[in-house]
Amino acid sequence: MMPKHTTAAPGNARRHVDLNTLQSDAWHAFHLLDAVVECLQELDFARDEHGHCPLDRVAALLWIARDGAERMAQDIDANFFEIQGGRN
Repeated sequence: MMPKHTTAAPGNARRHVDLNTLQSDAWHAFHLLDAVVECLQELDFARDEHGHCPLDRVAALLWIARDGAERMAQDIDANFFEIQGGRN
């Protein structure tokens, strides 16, 4: 069983989260994943006798995660005003 993931601040501290925070976090996730993809592309992918390489799957999953984070951040950017309910 996977442990429950939480980003709650410890103790009584509360983190203020609004649409600006989510927008920033989405772009940070994209840039982090993009940097990891770049690092992975610099590696030699050793293949077995059948042409398989475990890093191929890791690379594919990272590309999917990176592209998803970018789409999410772009969607937030493009729809910021509407998502916020027409409020500035």
